[in-house]
Amino acid sequence: MAGLVVGVVSCGLLAGAVPASAGSSTGTWGRAEELPGSGALNKGGNAELSSVSCWSPRDCLAGGTYTRNTTLLLPTGAFLAAERHGTWAKVQQVPGLAVLNKGRFAQLNSVSCASAGNCSAGGWYQGRAGDQQAFVVSERDGVWGKATKVSGSGGFNAGGNAGVFALSCGSAGDCSAGGYDYGTAGAQRGFVVTEHDGIWGKAVQVPGRGKGGYAEVYDVSCSGARNCAAGGVLTVRAGEPELFVMTERDGSWGSPTQIPGYAALNYDSPSSSEALESMSCPSAGDCAAGGLYTDEYGLGQAFVVSERDGIWGKAMPIPGSLVDNDATSSDLYAVSCASAGDCSAGGMYAGTAGNYAFVITQADGVWGRPQDVPGLTRLGSGRGASIGSISCTSPGDCGAGGYYTDARNRVQAFVVSETDGTWGSAELIPGSEALNKGGFAGVTDLSCSAAGRCTAGGTYLSTATAEQVFVVTEN
Repeated sequence: MAGLVVGVVSCGLLAGAVPASAGSSTGTWGRAEELPGSGALNKGGNAELSSVSCWSPRDCLAGGTYTRNTTLLLPTGAFLAAERHGTWAKVQQVPGLAVLNKGRFAQLNSVSCASAGNCSAGGWYQGRAGDQQAFVVSERDGVWGKATKVSGSGGFNAGGNAGVFALSCGSAGDCSAGGYDYGTAGAQRGFVVTEHDGIWGKAVQVPGRGKGGYAEVYDVSCSGARNCAAGGVLTVRAGEPELFVMTERDGSWGSPTQIPGYAALNYDSPSSSEALESMSCPSAGDCAAGGLYTDEYGLGQAFVVSERDGIWGKAMPIPGSLVDNDATSSDLYAVSCASAGDCSAGGMYAGTAGNYAFVITQADGVWGRPQDVPGLTRLGSGRGASIGSISCTSPGDCGAGGYYTDARNRVQAFVVSETDGTWGSAELIPGSEALNKGGFAGVTDLSCSAAGRCTAGGTYLSTATAEQVFVVTEN
């Protein structure tokens, strides 16, 4: 299922946004609905809801991709859809993208909103000659501009393969995005690009080092206007990838630095996997991130790392390493911080009997032990499950979503809430099972603007092969 990709992540509550209220109540989830207009647009039956961002309860923006006909496997267009006071408007194609998208393939990967009517989004499209270009598009005071190609100096994307993976807005008209491009020699490089006062600047490149070096920015999180952090992977020597972080202060990006302690954890091998899956920065110089490293047995394992007062600590395996749960491998897909040192994260681990979803909470800078998502065994077997997204509005008050496998071996979408530091029981999203006739559904992104006030989106199979997108709101 193309749309349900574990590793789609969210920084949760928008960095720089203030929760509409700070409480410890758990809301009630409404019924899942097909995103209005998406089915008619998605004639090819291959849609994906990639990202959700909420600035106040029941006021959100969602974005994703669709396919125009069944003969094409790649997404052919990108959409945006707005929720106002709990009601979703019909999807619209990204303004101006059709003019750029001469190759008829496009994908929207990330949306972020700083306030009502002030949002940005980014992804990629294909030019007439088959070249892939990165794009950004912004809304200001409720009016969307046209999608524009990301540009840069030094032969930016001379190799014709670029895309925006992540985007975050610190305030209205002030956002940053990150992704990758290819240079003249075919080397893949990462990049970051900043919007200031509604105008996007030129991309700043992050080159890899060593022969055949490459780099890529995976995630970006902004705590305020022109104050952001980004992270990803680059080669430090020939064939040896390493995770990095870099910081933007007052609009200027610093140099990428290796995540302290990560090299000691990660065993490089031809089959090794390194990934910074998610990053969240509640204030300048205070961030948390997590992802994947390869252990001495060649298995992927989850890690977390925190920045406090501008200094990054050492990357560390998930406390307990999930050994108590008979884990053989693990990955952390989502991190969200409500304040400095107060975060929650989640992902999956593989045990001898299947894959299980876990959550873990950091309080006052100390990560606790991971736990299985409560209630999933009651919903189904508990196996074949993962967290896909987490969003926190105040310390110990978060929402999360993902997927699990039920007793009939059907994959279903779930949500779960954390209140005062305690995770409640997961619940099957109301109405999602009726939509999910093809037996494969899951939450790909979720955003909370206040405790018990979240919106989630994801994908489901309306038939055995037709993939559609849904949204659901907590009140």
